[in-house]
Amino acid sequence: MKIAVTDASIFIDLYELDGLRWIKILELEVHTSNWVLNELDTAQLRAVEQIVDCTYTVSLDEIQHLKAPRGLSDADCSLLSVAERLPKNNFILLTGDNLIRKWCHSTGKEVHGILWIIDLLIEREMIEPKEGVILLHKLRKINQWLPQTEILNRIDHWSAL
Repeated sequence: MKIAVTDASIFIDLYELDGLRWIKILELEVHTSNWVLNELDTAQLRAVEQIVDCTYTVSLDEIQHLKAPRGLSDADCSLLSVAERLPKNNFILLTGDNLIRKWCHSTGKEVHGILWIIDLLIEREMIEPKEGVILLHKLRKINQWLPQTEILNRIDHWSAL
């Protein structure tokens, strides 16, 4: 089972899509930080706690001493701290944050987002492409920060299947 160090944006998107269960279906072991959990509202937190396998307590001191890109929130930095604690090839980061993605690429860490999760569900035939299209339309409404071109390309491709 692969460890997925997960940020709040992924949890929120999955919660809004009623898809938190997909993490377990995809056989990912969910790790996160106390800072990330603090970003969730009460209902989201209750649901997310059901799928989290390990929560790391990251201190403010650890965050302040971390060599992280400027512009990251303390919660985002806490994820980088968690990532630094794990063996390099034994985890992926699941995030919607572009700065974290850039940091992962520069440090050789595997990183993915919500679209990758939906891609995997279709690739592994856990959902039909037409259901993927419905999910992407919902996702566009709840998260306008996602790459619209990538979403529209998937919608076009999956609609044609």
